[in-house]
Amino acid sequence: MPLTVGVIGPEDLVQKVVAVGGRAPGSARLLPLPYRHEDETTAVVTGARSRADALLFTGVVPHALADAAGVLDRPAMYVPYNGATLLRALVELLRLGHDVSRVSIDTLRRDDVLETMTEAKLPTDRVRVLPYRPGLTSEDVVDFHLDARDTKKTRVAITCLGSAFHVLEQHTHAVRLAPSRHSILATLQALVLATAGQHSGDAQVVLGIVDLPGAGPDARLPEDIRVLGGSLAELPDGRRLVVTTRGVLETVTERFTRLPFLDGLAARHGTAHVGFGVGRTAAEAEALARRAVNRARWVGMAAGAAAGVVSMADDVDIVIAAGAVDAAGAAGVAVGSVGSVGAAGAVGAAGAVGAAGSVSSAGGSGAADSVSSAGSAGPVGSAGAAVAGGATGALDSAGSAGSPNSLGSPGAGGSAGTPGAPGPRGSSGPAGSPGSPDSPSSPVSAPQTHAGPSEGPALLARRVGLHPQTLDRLRELTAADGGAGVTAHRVAEHLSVQQRTARRILKRLERAGIAVPTGSRQEGQTGRPPIVYQVRL
Repeated sequence: MPLTVGVIGPEDLVQKVVAVGGRAPGSARLLPLPYRHEDETTAVVTGARSRADALLFTGVVPHALADAAGVLDRPAMYVPYNGATLLRALVELLRLGHDVSRVSIDTLRRDDVLETMTEAKLPTDRVRVLPYRPGLTSEDVVDFHLDARDTKKTRVAITCLGSAFHVLEQHTHAVRLAPSRHSILATLQALVLATAGQHSGDAQVVLGIVDLPGAGPDARLPEDIRVLGGSLAELPDGRRLVVTTRGVLETVTERFTRLPFLDGLAARHGTAHVGFGVGRTAAEAEALARRAVNRARWVGMAAGAAAGVVSMADDVDIVIAAGAVDAAGAAGVAVGSVGSVGAAGAVGAAGAVGAAGSVSSAGGSGAADSVSSAGSAGPVGSAGAAVAGGATGALDSAGSAGSPNSLGSPGAGGSAGTPGAPGPRGSSGPAGSPGSPDSPSSPVSAPQTHAGPSEGPALLARRVGLHPQTLDRLRELTAADGGAGVTAHRVAEHLSVQQRTARRILKRLERAGIAVPTGSRQEGQTGRPPIVYQVRL
């Protein structure tokens, strides 16, 4: 069954988008959802919930209004107004004999406007630009253009807002921009792919393992996990197996931020460790579930509380429930191939990280990635070394050293040793080379002081699987962009990383509900326009 995409905007632009998009081969079914004024956007979106799988807005303004109202509960993007759209309008104005050196332009980014006009060899010193920002109203746009006419002597008002255009055309020469055919098709294709991918992802198999240490049968457990809409079975080792799907798990856990029944389990049994594995196959989901429950056991023991973890491919571990993080960084920070410390990068009870990313619950470590619980500094970013802990091969304070990549209780057979001596920082390695934005400049266990809007820095870093320094740099970038959104290209430039790394970072933020794809933007490159993300940090 084809996807249904609701097209929201003023009636004339909705008709254009439907006409252009409807002729695209293999496209979705387009559902026109016009409004008379952008103030009706929220009501239109709410009314379309049962009829549309995704929403395509004809511009940034209605999308921003719907986003601010909190009614976007499905994939949604907007058709961007880029330099090509502006250039077409300028050429038409020149053909009609207008002075395009004295214009006022709203909604578009100032950099895009100046770049387009400079490339067209047009003067820019008398061009006035009002970039879109959250909260900008139609009245604000009209006032901007009329003020530019009166004080800056502009001759033409170029607007992207239909309601503003109808007012401006009564007072000055006004031109209304409309999205180009290329922008419509590119954004529609990106939206269809994102929606199809989400639907496919929602159907991914999820296996969960519930570990209740020392507890017997729990008659209330079936009732607890009923919210997951799955089945429950007992494993040979006494643990319980839960079968569900990613879409249900993501909804119930509010995008992997909480686990409703964990507190109840902890209250009845003293503690509880729950791990979910999200995989493309049952075998992959089972392996990830076992990794997750082991990680949850370790996090729970380190924090002295019940814990839940979701493990995905690409070494992504998301702690969805755990105790408070103490100043020593007792709770772990899961990082994957982006910003990883060591090869897989799980942070241990003292903030230490092994080369294979596994740390025993009592602080014992494998021979290849052992960590001293005394927390002495080891080489940062060196191949196969610990970030905060003893040198490679050092023993824990109890003197026990386990086998490589052990996860759980400390291995046996080691003799007592001394804490590792401090090692040099910044040595090159596979995941922490010098200059990388994710290479920590201080031991990972050091407490961070930057926090997101609704959660502490350690919790946010742990949930998205990125180093706090990277999140701080991303905050700088989003603040500088003024709400216009970021692309993988901009993230790569700002963090000095490759674009595939930047795309992976944005995907992590999207998984955690912090980044939302909103459209595409032509940035002077050939090929498909990059996806624009709104990032809330």
